[in-house]
Amino acid sequence: SGIWIPTGSQTILGIHPEVGFQGGVDNKNFSFQFTLIIKFLKTANKYNAKRVHTNDSIESTNIFGGPYVGLDFGKTFFEFKRSKIQALAGLGFDAFTALEPLKDSNGRYEDVRSYNLNVGVGYRYYFKNKSYLGVEAKYNFVDYSLTGVTQLKGDFMSIRFIYGHIDKAK
Repeated sequence: SGIWIPTGSQTILGIHPEVGFQGGVDNKNFSFQFTLIIKFLKTANKYNAKRVHTNDSIESTNIFGGPYVGLDFGKTFFEFKRSKIQALAGLGFDAFTALEPLKDSNGRYEDVRSYNLNVGVGYRYYFKNKSYLGVEAKYNFVDYSLTGVTQLKGDFMSIRFIYGHIDKAK
């Protein structure tokens, strides 16, 4: 679980919770994960979105929710007993729904989509049973104006709290 914190003109969207999962491998020096995160809840403030697939109208909305799907990489730069600090980087797909379909639009939602390049730092504390608690702080580079649905500029920070179980790669 975690929080999504926008920057720039995207701050109008407000802070949102995230939930998801990771699966991957971990060894002494590196970790590789497939990550799926869903951000959700309506925005506190309305923002403008364009119906690019139907009638090009611009509407005020507070709809928000969507996934990040990506591959994340960690490089250990400090390890002590059961603790590990890693430099993190990731590459993925990021999106959210901005507008519900019109009644006669064949169910077409208007979604905002972008690449996601992210960098940050993570800490993990490993228990004897191979489970761990962790926290990750990342800066995410996105361009939510790519689809033309919004013109919002900025990136976002993500702070994630992780409970996991990992079998060490040999």
